[in-house]
Amino acid sequence: MSDTQRAGLALTFLGQNSRFYGDAYLMERSIRIGMRTKASGFDVVFMACAEETGSILITDDRKMYDRANDYGLDVIFIRDV
Repeated sequence: MSDTQRAGLALTFLGQNSRFYGDAYLMERSIRIGMRTKASGFDVVFMACAEETGSILITDDRKMYDRANDYGLDVIFIRDV
């Protein structure tokens, strides 16, 4: 199988099994979470995505874990697993 075929299969799989949320889509939610948690820009985008999708947030960043947990998200600190 060629690299082009593998790339095509990967894109097909992602298209059928994933949802993509751009940072512009999550902007308002990210700002609200950032104002409440005082978390960094990247962290609030990940937290907004987890909240939007109802997903468990998995992180190895203790500050992010603490802020997401205080905010009320389902969060796992990977080093505890």
